[in-house]
Amino acid sequence: MPHRVATFFRASSHSVDLLEKEFTKAAKGSISRNKPALNRSLSPPQHSSGPDDRNTRLQESHKRIHIPGLYSPRSCSQKLLLATSSLDVEIESPPLVFYGPTTTSSGALLSGQLILQVQHETIAIESFKMSLDLELTHKRPHHTHCRNCRKHKTVLESWVFLNVPTTLPKGLHKFPFSWILPGHLPASTQGTLFQIEYNLHAELALSGVEPVKLCKELDIRRAIMPPDGPRSSTRIFPPTDLTAYCQHPTAIHPIGTSTVSIRIDGCVKKSVDASTQRQWKLKKLYWHLEEKQRITSPPCSKHAMKRPGHEGEDKGVTHTDVRIIGEGYFRMGWKSDFSVPDGRIEVEFPFAIRPGAQPLCDMKSDNDTEVSHSLVVQMVFIEEIMSKLTTSEDIPTGAARVLRMHFNVIVTERSGLGISWDAEQPPLYENVPMSPPRYEKTTINEIDSIPTYQSLSSTESLGSSLDQIRSVAHTNSTPLHGIPKILCGSGRPAMMT
Repeated sequence: MPHRVATFFRASSHSVDLLEKEFTKAAKGSISRNKPALNRSLSPPQHSSGPDDRNTRLQESHKRIHIPGLYSPRSCSQKLLLATSSLDVEIESPPLVFYGPTTTSSGALLSGQLILQVQHETIAIESFKMSLDLELTHKRPHHTHCRNCRKHKTVLESWVFLNVPTTLPKGLHKFPFSWILPGHLPASTQGTLFQIEYNLHAELALSGVEPVKLCKELDIRRAIMPPDGPRSSTRIFPPTDLTAYCQHPTAIHPIGTSTVSIRIDGCVKKSVDASTQRQWKLKKLYWHLEEKQRITSPPCSKHAMKRPGHEGEDKGVTHTDVRIIGEGYFRMGWKSDFSVPDGRIEVEFPFAIRPGAQPLCDMKSDNDTEVSHSLVVQMVFIEEIMSKLTTSEDIPTGAARVLRMHFNVIVTERSGLGISWDAEQPPLYENVPMSPPRYEKTTINEIDSIPTYQSLSSTESLGSSLDQIRSVAHTNSTPLHGIPKILCGSGRPAMMT
């Protein structure tokens, strides 16, 4: 048993030496692979075979993981300062809606406050500004991998709140702003070919640290008030005698149902002897709403080169996309009257935008960006011969016609109870009426001969004084003003019994 224990310890010491040798070889290999990095941080190796040298090499082989900036005092101060200051925008104006078309709209009023929350004791500000930008993104740009061809930015308005170095204390600081958006601007649009956005970009430049930025998107819409009555249209379909009289709405809304009324005349054509007549019967009616997007993708300054075969400047590539946002069909539900001389068919059907279609509102801008909608109605007619001599069924002739009609409609948001900003403003100074009229200067006729109260000695002389006053008044023929009623009476006051 003792020899077994000794053998065990000897074998263990030998295995430990082998493990140390293998580990040393692996450490040398790693040191040789990372020689440029170790030369900067480690001292030149010393050739020693002692246990201290092995421990040193083991420590050198295990490099300490160091992430730049993780323990940097500057980055910590930046994060601390950024955490103690924040920006927010509070919009005080009503929803931004352009009322009316681009030619007559007065725009929309934008007003609000830019709020700066300082949680530190003091904060040093170099500049503080904000801008309202119109960003147009082309989803099919002139050059696919060019960022400048894809996005075009236009600064509409800018505000400079602080342009000199300023120190603000801890607390809430508000900076008001306002601007009237012109009515010719397009509304916010998210289409398949392009995207139009309005963003408020605020930047707070601090001394010695990264600036604080804020971006807030504004939703701008357009509402067109439709006329009271529907629009009337007439369509003629040669070589037949069919004539369609249609009444359809001018504007529709993304949510809601509208109605189209169609009356078709000229459905009957009688023979010479009036024994038979040819008549057109309506078999099917199909309708759908088309949305057409059109945009021209201009090149940036880098790619603005003349295309081969074109002498003028390259204005860009025009893209068009058409999709159906609502459809339906009817096989019955109309009234036919072939007893009248020319025959008549009357049909009335509802139509609406399909839920979930996410339609775009009609718009047209100066940069060849346009969205339009149209209602397409297709009617299938077949020709039949009806004999008045027999009671048999009508005989089809095999002739058929597909009548197609297009109606331009406007898709717009509902205006609701909102009004334009210029219709709700208070009256101006020049519109305030004049003040009430001033009173003219009046004159009081004085009578020099009227005695004063001090001249009356006693109540016994009241009668003689009255006689004197009457004689003076009769002589001057002037009405008495300001005389008490007790003096103008015809006798003495009545006595109580």
